[in-house]
Amino acid sequence: MSSRKAISLVRMSKSPKLKKKNYIFVLWGEYFDEVAATIFASALRRASLCVKIVGVHGPEAAGCHGVTLQSDISLGEALTFVNQALCLVLPCSTAAVKRMELDPRIHYFFSQARKNRAKFVVYDSSIIQQSLLSSLTIPPYEIATYCETENLLVFAHGVADALVHIEQAPVPALQTALDELVLTHWS
Repeated sequence: MSSRKAISLVRMSKSPKLKKKNYIFVLWGEYFDEVAATIFASALRRASLCVKIVGVHGPEAAGCHGVTLQSDISLGEALTFVNQALCLVLPCSTAAVKRMELDPRIHYFFSQARKNRAKFVVYDSSIIQQSLLSSLTIPPYEIATYCETENLLVFAHGVADALVHIEQAPVPALQTALDELVLTHWS
């Protein structure tokens, strides 16, 4: 335990209060992928998007590689702003999502984000199919999947660019931007 270091992700403000209209929530909990969480949070913040790391298992959690990260806000605080969610990033496995589902607030969080037409970024499509997310009827074009690859940073920047376009020109922008991202990322 003493060998674990707490890394506090760069925060956009010192206060956990959310002030912008659209938020990207990167969920963070025990055994989540700290590499993916850090890459997505950094890329999205670099694009000047309002990103909050949401602690689903408390203010700090150790990831699957043993690195402890600190969240910006708790799940309870995020629930207050979920109707303004632009995107949810789940940097974790299906098993981690299933553990997270034990908290009854998480289904409300996901369903409210979906009502707001929030986009979802997940490791792979099985996370949607094998979790309570399957009950939300999320169209495939509103889900971006990533895989463990050396191009994760490029992919995260592509997602950030797509979300910036959505903020500037809503709805089919994500479909177009993600289609372009997938074509360039996978070819």
